[in-house]
This record gives sequence, C-alpha cells and structure tokens, in this order.
Amino acid sequence: MATHASQPETPAPGDSYVQSFARGLQVIRSFSANAPHQTLSEVAAGSGLTRAGARRILLTLQTLGYVVTDGKLFTLTPRILDLGFAYLSSMPIWNRAEPVMEALVQQVQESCSAAVLDATDIVYVLRVPTKKIMHINLGVGSRLPAYCTSLGRLLLADLDDDEVRARLEASSIEALTRHTISDIDALMA
Repeated sequence: MATHASQPETPAPGDSYVQSFARGLQVIRSFSANAPHQTLSEVAAGSGLTRAGARRILLTLQTLGYVVTDGKLFTLTPRILDLGFAYLSSMPIWNRAEPVMEALVQQVQESCSAAVLDATDIVYVLRVPTKKIMHINLGVGSRLPAYCTSLGRLLLADLDDDEVRARLEASSIEALTRHTISDIDALMA
C-alpha cells in the first residue's frame, strides 16, 4: 500500500537548517519493507542524493551502528529503533494505555489501536492485535492516510473545521475501494 506522507518543503541551508542531517534522514527513509537491503546506487536513487553523498552518509551510519553492509548491500540495524523509541518513551501515556487496550481486546475479540496525526496521515503508536486467522500487518510506526481510516477520521474530527479542510486539501485523496469517500465536502460532513 502506498503511503501518502506529506513531504514538507525543503528549506534553504542556514542557521536553522542542517542540510547534512536532513540528507542523513533521507537515507534512513529510503529503507522500507519493499527495500530492506539496498546497494549504494539504490540508496542514492531512493534518497535523491548523489552516490558520493549517499556513500558518506551510509559510512557514517555504519560507524554509528545504524547500518551494516556485506560489502554490496546495506541494511538498517535494530539500533535504528532507538530513534523511534525516543518518541514513544517520552510519552508515558502509551504505557498506561496498553493494559486497558489488552483488556478491551480480550472483551470484544477485536484488535485495538492507538495512533497520532502526522500531517495528513495517522501513525500507529500502539497496537494490540487479536488472535484470529486473518492477520493485518499493522504495527507501531505504520502510516495510513487519515481521510480513509476510521481512526484517522476520529482524530481529524477533534480538529477545528479549517484545520481539517487544510489537511484534507493537502492529502492525496483517491478512492482506494468502492466505498472510499474521496470528496472533501463529503468528508467534512
């Protein structure tokens, strides 16, 4: 499934913007479930950098323990999770929510999720799956468009109308199923 992450405009380098750090994050984001092991050329293409620039960043990430290589392919290491864990551990509400969500899953025999809005998407920060034959692969960090998910609509509904409309207008709205509402006015209603 394609993500609909909105990419902020890249500011010009200056005192409030460190271009090399931004490029390092581009390299990290080039890895995905579809591209977990990449050559230098693939990382450069996926991050929009030159091979030389991508190489320097990959070697830095390797020195810091965030990337390993077999000489040809680069792969993220579990250490990369430290970056995301900093967010989760800085918000102890998720620790308190988990036992409540587990009890709810036991009671209703359905999965339970917690997510936050990030621009036009929701990002799952906690998920307690149910034990069923059919399993949906949505874990912590999964990102889905807010406009077409029940959890996303719930989070959008908590915003004022102008903010909701702005986020919907910034979304890449498309009918993902025959039931997807893809009209902004209908979504606002």
